[in-house]
Amino acid sequence: MTVGRPRKIDPDIILENAMQVFWEKGYEGSSMADIMRATGMHKGSLYQTFGDKKSLFMAALERYLDGMFVEQQQIIKTHDDPTAAIRAVLFHLLEYAHINDQGGQQQRGCMAVNSLVDSAPYDDDICQLLEQKKQRMIGSMVQVIEQIQAANPQQLTRPVEVVTALIGVAMEGLSIEMKNNMDPDMAKAVLDQQLQLLGI
Repeated sequence: MTVGRPRKIDPDIILENAMQVFWEKGYEGSSMADIMRATGMHKGSLYQTFGDKKSLFMAALERYLDGMFVEQQQIIKTHDDPTAAIRAVLFHLLEYAHINDQGGQQQRGCMAVNSLVDSAPYDDDICQLLEQKKQRMIGSMVQVIEQIQAANPQQLTRPVEVVTALIGVAMEGLSIEMKNNMDPDMAKAVLDQQLQLLGI
């Protein structure tokens, strides 16, 4: 009798499936039973591959944040006009927050903002990861906003750091509102108006 080979585990697929659970339910709301169902793995195998639940969440959150950054960079590279680039990035991030849960009943919001509200205040490791990745995205956005200001100093009169901070606050607020089922078209209209007020 030939013994079959054990099924090969693809950590990338497992992490993607776990990320979807954490994105939908949050860190505290996601049970290991939820993650086991989504990944098709036993608890022991998950712990052996990724560590404990917190380590798995941190890896999933980092995957989400790195994916957002890669998409941000790709969008920026496809636009010669910096104003068009920054607007395209922000509206794309808004679309991220509009993705429904697996049942299609509720908008998920942004996983980063959800984690910032739900988990970061109580966990220094999660807070530090979010801050590190946030600064990377902000640094990239600052470069684009500086290009806008250099090309149109009369259009963008506020300091670049202030503009970036105002955009960040607006995006976080809209993500929270969309998680609470704010109409996506209304969210886009609000973002458009806020950017116009900033001169973007």
